[in-house]
Amino acid sequence: MRSVAGLEAQFNPGIPSPELELTLPQLLDQAAEAWPDGPAINFFQTPGSRVSFAELKQRADALAGGLASAGVRHGTPVCVVLPNVMAFPVAWLAIARLGAVMVPINPGFTVDEIRFVVEDAQSRLVIADVSFAPTLLEVGLAPEGHLFACDSEARTFGPFGGAPLPGGSLPIWSSPDPD
Repeated sequence: MRSVAGLEAQFNPGIPSPELELTLPQLLDQAAEAWPDGPAINFFQTPGSRVSFAELKQRADALAGGLASAGVRHGTPVCVVLPNVMAFPVAWLAIARLGAVMVPINPGFTVDEIRFVVEDAQSRLVIADVSFAPTLLEVGLAPEGHLFACDSEARTFGPFGGAPLPGGSLPIWSSPDPD
C-alpha cells in the first residue's frame, strides 16, 4: 500500500508532502484545549451559528459515542445526507473520531441516486437531517433502526423511527442551549 506522500509525489512531482503525525480529531482536541472559546466554525449567513472549538469537540464526541453505541467501528461506512449546515462537520468529526468512513451524499440527489450510494457503500447507518429522515425510512434507504436524525445546528442527534438500534435503545443526545 502506498503512503499519502507516495501518492502525492506521483501526482504532484516536486511538491514536498510531509506525513501528518496527528489525526483530525487529535487536532480538534488540541485546539479545544488551547482555544476553547475560539471560533471553530462560523456559518456567516446564519445568525447564531458560530461554534467554538470546545463546543465543536463536545458535539462531535457526543455523536461519536452514540455512533459507537450503534455499532460503528473503525472502517464502518456511514452515509451522511446533510446540506451545508453545522451538523455536517460535526458528523464528519464524529465519524473520524471512530476511524469510520464517511460517505457524503448530496441531499439534492434523487431517491434512486441515494439508494445506489447507500447500497454501493454497504452502509448500515445513515445520518440525515430530521426533515429528510422520514423520506429515507419511507423508501427503505436506511435499514430499520439504523437512521440517525439531527437538527441543522447539530444540537440533537439520535435514532429515528423503526426498531431500536443493535444493543438496545440509544438515548437521543441533546447539547445544552447556548442561552
